[in-house]
Amino acid sequence: MTRTALSGAFYAVFGMFPAAALVALMYRFPIPLAGFRSGIRAACLSPWAVLYLWYHECTSLLLLMFGGAIGGLIAYTIRGPDRRAVHVLCLSFALGFALLAAFLVAVSPLTFGFPR
Repeated sequence: MTRTALSGAFYAVFGMFPAAALVALMYRFPIPLAGFRSGIRAACLSPWAVLYLWYHECTSLLLLMFGGAIGGLIAYTIRGPDRRAVHVLCLSFALGFALLAAFLVAVSPLTFGFPR
């Protein structure tokens, strides 16, 4: 159970990078020192924006880890002893949570301290 929770936290943290790129490609994402950007260029710069966000706001990293761990625990309680099904469900929950977090960063009015 603990291993599944740690896997969920790991997947959520590292799933934030492709989730941020996807949100930047489809909608927009806040890029430090550039404002809100969208498109291919923003998708390429989004990993640096995620690292900048984690550097300045450690709480966001901790919340992302906590959400991924909760997703892992839910996956374990739903699928029980079937390791493959637990792994797939844990990955799905963690990436879904990372996508939700990336979208919340994109729609936040005061992300990185600059207005929309």
